[in-house]
Amino acid sequence: MATCRSTGKSHTLAVSLVYVFKGSRYRKSRFFAQYSRVFGPIFRLSQKKLKIDSMSDTVSKHRENAPESASFAVLTLSDTRTIETDIGGATIIDLAVAAGHRIFDRQIIPDDAVLLTDQIMRLIKEPNVDAVLVTGGTGISHRDQTYETISALLTRPLPGYGELFRHLSFQEIGPAAMLSRTLGGIIEKTLLLTMPGSPAAVRLAMEKLILPEIGHLLAEIRR
Repeated sequence: MATCRSTGKSHTLAVSLVYVFKGSRYRKSRFFAQYSRVFGPIFRLSQKKLKIDSMSDTVSKHRENAPESASFAVLTLSDTRTIETDIGGATIIDLAVAAGHRIFDRQIIPDDAVLLTDQIMRLIKEPNVDAVLVTGGTGISHRDQTYETISALLTRPLPGYGELFRHLSFQEIGPAAMLSRTLGGIIEKTLLLTMPGSPAAVRLAMEKLILPEIGHLLAEIRR
């Protein structure tokens, strides 16, 4: 006979071994439970970091093969602006040139769906145009037709561009960012990105999204 320390009762050797086994298993399960609580989150964070690092490596490799400069066509949609008063279009050009890119063409056209379509179809046929950048007409007034016109022309939409722009815009102007219908995508082999007409919105799109990623975008389009 043997006395079990946990119960104080006397048991045969066989029964005592069962208690010892159960106690060992209980202690082991408690150990692993405590281990999971302490080290589980760290392990999961490590796995997440490995995935992020892997994705970063892939993006870095793609950027290594990206063109260093691009050729842009700039379209401003406005019923009132001129070359002298088109600050949004001028901001696109100034930022692009400062980053080492080229401007192939610049046009100011009224908020008209037919005129916008004609200009875009002309520009995508130009072999020297890598991307068409459109400013203006992305709001929700009855004159704003950029979204409807361009979304009908896109062969491959790029929804992440508009999503990221509105996310960044929300951080600056709050819920009014929902009024922007900024969009982007690809027409055949030409990248097309829109942005609102305000200089602040143009600068946001150019500095935070377009210029940092233009080489990578063009490299993927040309694959």
